[in-house]
Amino acid sequence: MNFTRPKYLRDRPTHYCPGCGHGVVHRVIAEVVEELGIRGKTVGIAPVGCAVLAYDYWDFDCSEAAHGRALAVATGIKRSRPDLAVFSYQGDGDLVAIGTAETIHAANRGENLTCIFINNAYNYHKPQRSNKVKKGSEKSFLKSDRQKRFFFGGSSFSVPYRVGA
Repeated sequence: MNFTRPKYLRDRPTHYCPGCGHGVVHRVIAEVVEELGIRGKTVGIAPVGCAVLAYDYWDFDCSEAAHGRALAVATGIKRSRPDLAVFSYQGDGDLVAIGTAETIHAANRGENLTCIFINNAYNYHKPQRSNKVKKGSEKSFLKSDRQKRFFFGGSSFSVPYRVGA
């Protein structure tokens, strides 16, 4: 068996934390787009949050959206171009916390698009909980000898681990 990078997954260093599932899901999405032969008819919507740089990894059309508004943007694109395969790629903070209204309304209207939900217990900035994280479990993400402290513009925040150049 030959393990190679999918055709529509760009060869880029990742900005995601080690152990994060985003990279695996990016790969699967790229494989599906390639397998279905829909590269020229695919648009991914990535909102603010961990997924904001998804466009940097996929070699097909992508758009960004304001935090919590990916399904609203996806709806607009799909309604104006019904021939496209449109999907939103959202974390739990975006989809079921700040974007709850858009999620419920898009589902209620039965919009003809795909929503990919990444439940990564949004912990990039500090231990936070979305309404999908069991109370108390957020602490386990930060109890690690790899935890480091970073300073940006005079303010500081903790992240479990950061990969960078």
